[in-house]
Amino acid sequence: MTEDLPTAEIVAAVAAAPVTMLIGTSEAGKTSLATALANALTARGQAVALVDADVGQSEIGPATTVGLGRVTRALTRLGDAEPIALRFVGTTSPVREMTAVVDATARLVDHARALGFARIIVDTSGLVAGDIGRALKRRKIDRVRPDLIVALERNRECDHILAPYIARGQPAVRRVSALAAPRRRSDTARRQHRARSLAAYLGTARARRIDLRRVSLRTVRGAALPRADLET
Repeated sequence: MTEDLPTAEIVAAVAAAPVTMLIGTSEAGKTSLATALANALTARGQAVALVDADVGQSEIGPATTVGLGRVTRALTRLGDAEPIALRFVGTTSPVREMTAVVDATARLVDHARALGFARIIVDTSGLVAGDIGRALKRRKIDRVRPDLIVALERNRECDHILAPYIARGQPAVRRVSALAAPRRRSDTARRQHRARSLAAYLGTARARRIDLRRVSLRTVRGAALPRADLET
């Protein structure tokens, strides 16, 4: 796999799978592959949706959200997709609110299914290492129920995540070579990306007065806020 040209085999596999999830370490090329696959499927006439579940480095919507985008034209980057739904999870780290991130991802995939998209591609964060990485990815896979997992790897670093799915043969798994020479971003560059995305999203925001008696407010975990909390 090159950054701009997924193999014909991978394109064919994704073209046949209603929901595809991409996993791999940071800078493995997941977002570039998601963009290229979306373009390839759109060129085939398929209606494609993208779910951006990388809450720290979001392209569809600002950081702290999981975003759903519609592909209406050839993309140069994931963020060129038309945003149609966002779910706020309140963190840039999937570890801090794992349940909220997993739930938001699954809900947006279900929303895309309900809207009738022929193909849905889910881009995920680069956390795959250790017990936490395994728990996050398996929980996300089990809730989303993808038809295909594409693992971008250098040294089979996703084996500990994929083992049970390979053993039972569902969902299907395809392995792809990660970028050989990744363009690593520093922590400073990542913070700057988050700041830019939030500034772009909030730059045109307008103040609105809301009657709290007519709305239900909940935490990112789904718990209703007591009225006493709202009044203070």
